[in-house]
Amino acid sequence: MKKFWNVAMHVIGYATIASLVITGVTVLIWLNPRTPIEFHDKLYQTNKLVYEQGEVAFYKVDYCKFTDIQPTVRKWYIDGLQLEAEEHEPVLFQGCREQIVEFRIPTSLPADEWHLRVDSTYQLNPLKTWKTTNITNDFQVTSAHTDLLDDIKAMEEARQ
Repeated sequence: MKKFWNVAMHVIGYATIASLVITGVTVLIWLNPRTPIEFHDKLYQTNKLVYEQGEVAFYKVDYCKFTDIQPTVRKWYIDGLQLEAEEHEPVLFQGCREQIVEFRIPTSLPADEWHLRVDSTYQLNPLKTWKTTNITNDFQVTSAHTDLLDDIKAMEEARQ
């Protein structure tokens, strides 16, 4: 009986040590996870430099993504003011590639020079969050009603 308890104590001791090692390694991995994505160019290039309000636009993302975790993404139009863009689902897939991402210029966005800021937050595990911010090149937004306003002005001038 004494030998049984002796063996049992050794097994329990080794199991405890193994559990502590496994827990320690897990915590270390959680605290130091691999970077989920690397961007080859932090400045996204838009497909055009001038857009009308309400127009669909595109920018190019050149990246290597090492996880299938999808981030929470928030977009902002910035020209000195900061206006939040419409929400969208993340579309960057795992692997290395160049991808074209669509965004819409709001009809309510004032005509001016803007750039888009894209904030992405990856929840890698219960202990670690990873954030990145990228921006597009500057682009000009023009009024979608410019032609209509010109027509109205021309009609008013014709009346006088």
